[in-house]
Amino acid sequence: GGLVMKDDSSNVSKQFALTFRLLKTAWGIRPRAVIGFFVGAILEISGFLLTIYATAKLSSLLARYISGGDTGDIWFWLAADIASAIIVGLGFLAMNYYKNLLYFGFTRWSIYTFLSSVSRLDIGDFYNQDIRNQINKVGNGYSWQISNLSGTALDLIYAIMRLTIITAV
Repeated sequence: GGLVMKDDSSNVSKQFALTFRLLKTAWGIRPRAVIGFFVGAILEISGFLLTIYATAKLSSLLARYISGGDTGDIWFWLAADIASAIIVGLGFLAMNYYKNLLYFGFTRWSIYTFLSSVSRLDIGDFYNQDIRNQINKVGNGYSWQISNLSGTALDLIYAIMRLTIITAV
């Protein structure tokens, strides 16, 4: 036999376990970047909800204006709509910035971990063709695959947060 890999891509509980394991690792690498990402996510989600409310209020005031009613608050709701759109943009900007910081942090961490593991191998193992091929295979993708996976995991957590909050409201 050889090494047989099972396809666990449909196992949701393992996917969530991996996501939270990556989040725990990210917290160990750059805790401020994790906090910054979630602050950006909260800004974006709250700005989005405020935009929906302000736009609806603005639409109702415009309908009232057409029918000849009072529109005293129209400028306030227009400013609120613009401000909430700016908050959404700042939230996305913060999320992107901190996700990039985590990407580079994960890249540095994974390279360090890989090289540290390789340096502990016995020198005789380097002359074994199978082990050398495995090292080359892992080395070719190890430094960037975990970094990309961390970004995808953060996107998943953000999407779940957004869905939960918007559904609750």
